[in-house]
Amino acid sequence: MIDEQAVREGFRLAKQDIQAGTQRLEDLQHQVISLQNQLHALQEKLGSTPADQPAAMPSSSSMKDMLRDIMADMNSQARARRAAAAIDFNKKDTVKARIIEAMKDTPILLPRLKELIVDEQGHCSKASFYRYMDELKQDGKVIIEEASNGALARLNKIQVVE
Repeated sequence: MIDEQAVREGFRLAKQDIQAGTQRLEDLQHQVISLQNQLHALQEKLGSTPADQPAAMPSSSSMKDMLRDIMADMNSQARARRAAAAIDFNKKDTVKARIIEAMKDTPILLPRLKELIVDEQGHCSKASFYRYMDELKQDGKVIIEEASNGALARLNKIQVVE
């Protein structure tokens, strides 16, 4: 007999995996476009010269302009890294929310939950995952029970109100 709940959970997890993969693909496509634009801009700045002819030495003022542009690009990239780090600062809460979301509909085996959060979606390391699970357990949001086929994690419906 087919376990409908297990099939639904399988489809829900597959859908999450597809969505995460699609988002990652879109992010990579944006990065490729950005890099292509930067390459094109640099090629325009440098101009194209045949490979067998040496490039003419740019004037001092054009070199200063190019250096100024490169420094501005580096500063904007540094700002982007700082913004990403600020987002990463809240990573713990985000990962905990993803863990709770994965257990929302049905209890899940702890190794499968680790595989989903750590291995497939890459939200955190294995050590961080288990540390977050301990924190959720201590906060009373998650209950971990021993089952015949391993540890089973489920939400404490009384504690988690969203």
